[in-house]
Amino acid sequence: MTDKNFVLIEGRLGSDPEIRTTSNGTQVTTISVATRRSWKQKDALEWTEETTWHRVVCWGSKARALEAIGRKGKTVIVTGRIQTRKFEKEGEVREIREVVADSLSILNSIKRETLPDDETLNSQPIEDEIPF
Repeated sequence: MTDKNFVLIEGRLGSDPEIRTTSNGTQVTTISVATRRSWKQKDALEWTEETTWHRVVCWGSKARALEAIGRKGKTVIVTGRIQTRKFEKEGEVREIREVVADSLSILNSIKRETLPDDETLNSQPIEDEIPF
C-alpha cells in the first residue's frame, strides 16, 4: 500500500493575496481559505455552524496569478499536500501545518478561472440553450 498525502479544499479566500519574493528570487503567496460545515443536533431546533481556516502556500506562477485575480471572499478549489515545518521565533521552536498547493482554481458566478499548471479542473462555460 502506498502512503498518500493529498488534500482538496473548497472554500473562500479570507483576504486579498499578497506576493512575496524569497531570497533566491522565487515568488510565493500565503493565503487563508475558510471552509464551513453545518449540522443539526438530533433534538436541536437550530443549525450549528463551524468555520475552519486553512493556511495555503502557492509558489511561482500560481502565486503571481493568484495575486492578479484572487480577491477576498472569492470561492477557490485547492488541491495539494499537507506540510509540517518548524521554525524558530523569539528563541522558541514553533511548528506550523499548511497546504502546499499543486493546483488552484478560482470560481465565480460566470466561469471558473483556472490558474497555470492546472489541467484537472478546467471547464468551459455552459451554454444557456441546448439544441436538440
